[in-house]
Amino acid sequence: MTPAEISKLERYMRGRFHNDTLALKAVAGAPAAGVYIDDEFQGLLTRDEDEDEVSYDFVMRLPGEEDKLTAWEMARLQQVLSEKMNDPKIEVRTREKKLDSAEVYTDGEFIGVLFLDVEEDDGAVSFNMGILDIDLD
Repeated sequence: MTPAEISKLERYMRGRFHNDTLALKAVAGAPAAGVYIDDEFQGLLTRDEDEDEVSYDFVMRLPGEEDKLTAWEMARLQQVLSEKMNDPKIEVRTREKKLDSAEVYTDGEFIGVLFLDVEEDDGAVSFNMGILDIDLD
């Protein structure tokens, strides 16, 4: 990723999460950047280019405690995600007929999805957020 891309993405993510301490640091030799809050690694942002369209994917792993996303687990994950991103406006909502994922919103706007990581035995949950290059302008 270019420094200009990283700068645009950092501004976008700071605004999206209402967090001025969020910083992106390029990963040497890869189209990716680490996402940090208060110098603590939170997740990885990768760049994808397909047919001249550029998008970015932010993935962050969270500790899971259940094998499905119950109301209690979603409330717990909302608190964990809000604390990690330092954004009290984050809200986790159910997905109709889905027990393995939930939607994430901030300011009432959809920003990503939480997925249970069923392939891992550690009970992890992945937060995935897609960003289109047109969102950065």
